[in-house]
Amino acid sequence: MNAPRTLEQLLDVVRALVLLQGAILVAATIEALIWGSAFGGGAATAVPSAAAAAALLVARANVGNERRWARRVLFVVEGALIATIAIDGALALLITRALPPATALVTRLLIPLAVIALLRRARAAAAAAPLAAAAA
Repeated sequence: MNAPRTLEQLLDVVRALVLLQGAILVAATIEALIWGSAFGGGAATAVPSAAAAAALLVARANVGNERRWARRVLFVVEGALIATIAIDGALALLITRALPPATALVTRLLIPLAVIALLRRARAAAAAAPLAAAAA
C-alpha cells in the first residue's frame, strides 16, 4: 500500500498544511493584537506572526507554479517556526520545568517538519518525473 505519490498530490498536502498554519498564525496575530491593546503591549508582538502568516499564504499560492522562491520562503518560515519552538521549549524547561503545550508542539514543530519533508519529496518527485517520462 506504499504507492508512489505524484508531484501534484504532494503539493496538495503541502498547500493544505500551509493553509492550516496560515490560519493559526492569523488567529495568533488577532490574539496578540487584542492582548497587546488590553495590556499596553501595542502591535509589536503581532508583527512577527502577521509577517509569517502573510509569507506563508503568499508562498502557498505560488508553491506549485514552478517558482523556487515560494519553496525558499516556505523553508525559511518553517525554519523560523522550528527555531522559535526550540527557544520557547528551552525557556519553558528552564523556567517552569515543563514542555510547551501540545498544541504549540504540533503547530510549531510537527507541521513545519511535515511541510519541509513534503517539499523535499516533491522536489525529488519533480526531478524524477522527466526521467520517468524519458524511459516510457
